Amino acid sequence: MKFMKSLFVYLTIISSASAHSQTFLKANYSYKHEKVGFEEHYTLYYSNGISHYKHHHYHQKIINEKGWEFYFPHEFYDWYYDQASGKITEYAELEDGTKLKANWPADFKWKLTDERKKLNGYDVQKAIGLSHNTEGRGEWDTGDVIAWFTTEIPISSGPERYYGLPGLIVKIEFSKRTMTCELEKVDFDSVVKVEIPGCDQNTIKISKDEIFMPGTINKKWLKNQKKLLDPNE
Repeated sequence: MKFMKSLFVYLTIISSASAHSQTFLKANYSYKHEKVGFEEHYTLYYSNGISHYKHHHYHQKIINEKGWEFYFPHEFYDWYYDQASGKITEYAELEDGTKLKANWPADFKWKLTDERKKLNGYDVQKAIGLSHNTEGRGEWDTGDVIAWFTTEIPISSGPERYYGLPGLIVKIEFSKRTMTCELEKVDFDSVVKVEIPGCDQNTIKISKDEIFMPGTINKKWLKNQKKLLDPNE
């Protein structure tokens, strides 16, 4: 009986998501680092089972109330998630204009909890996973990622690299940091067409680990790749 109940819930989720596969959605998120006083706003676009989270901001220096200086690097990322194939494609642009690309199967593992609450007008449920930003991060380790998602919007997407829950992620938190990413507004009326960009001859393909931490990319190899794209480089 327990298996049949789980199967029923799973099929209900899949059926519901399929029914919304033609849904157009534009979701605005606010990203905050409360301790520092940093805030930015990013957008998630969704149509026909594909989502695109656009995370662009320039190098910034923040001086908080105590006069402490914090530096936030140039970050230009575009994350695409294809629900049908279960694949993630990520594009990044470095500060010097170098374009990078990586893709991998959406293998992020979540543990669903029974904890629920109301958040921004939605009934949400708590899920926990090990944040992407852990290994090799030292003091920058963000720990566990805590996601609050709602099945009221049965779209398996969310901010940044976090996907795969049976509903839209309303809020992301981290166990070791005061950073949060929270849904501000959802617009179902904006007709947006989301497509994963094809191969760009000016884009360098790298691994998942490298796009997570571009500083680990072999500089000599990257320089040679750039020369192949532009002999005048």
